[in-house]
Amino acid sequence: MADSDYSQKDFIGEQVKHEDVVTITIVRSDRVFYRQFIRDPNQAKTSGHPRWYGDKFDLKDDQTWTEPDEVHHVPFTTKKGRQLTVTISGWKQMLMRGTKNYKMNNHPFTLLQIVVRDQERNSIWKPMWLIVIGSRRDELSLVDCYQCYRQRYDMEHLFRFGKQRLLMTSYLTPDVHHEENWFKLTLLSSVNLWAARKLAVVLPRDWEQYLKTNKSIKITPSAA
Repeated sequence: MADSDYSQKDFIGEQVKHEDVVTITIVRSDRVFYRQFIRDPNQAKTSGHPRWYGDKFDLKDDQTWTEPDEVHHVPFTTKKGRQLTVTISGWKQMLMRGTKNYKMNNHPFTLLQIVVRDQERNSIWKPMWLIVIGSRRDELSLVDCYQCYRQRYDMEHLFRFGKQRLLMTSYLTPDVHHEENWFKLTLLSSVNLWAARKLAVVLPRDWEQYLKTNKSIKITPSAA
């Protein structure tokens, strides 16, 4: 899973070289993609460069959108009890423009649009667009892809917390094996802090006496 900075062809073009890797990344809502051009088998072949790209698919212009290949509606309840519905629309065999170094016409992907609506069918957030690319992408359902991307937020929190509090990237060594061991140690530390959060108690500093009166405060891994 990756954010929009990693949705460019120079990153994705490297990932598709690995057969068992499926990359899911968010894309900006102003991107332009293309349907894969499928030649009519009854049409006579012509000379010249073969056509790769079909109709334009402009994310900011819904007049260029075709009917999605799949649509799924997934209900869920927020922590505050709010009932919402996630509508996941998917377009398969999409393409992005390539370069001399990255022949993206050889790597079609699935494009997802995520829309969250309330019980009155009103869209409550800006639609989110995802691309799913990799030779094994069809082994994942649209719902699987969405659920996988949602895990990115937990991962981002882990990396931020690990760098700020657990010295995840502070250990300097020329030995890759030692570096990997240190990284694993920081992950184990994070898991232990998370598991101990319900056993820990608030021990405020002298200037944090207000915490003693807050009985509802939740202990986070960073406070544990």
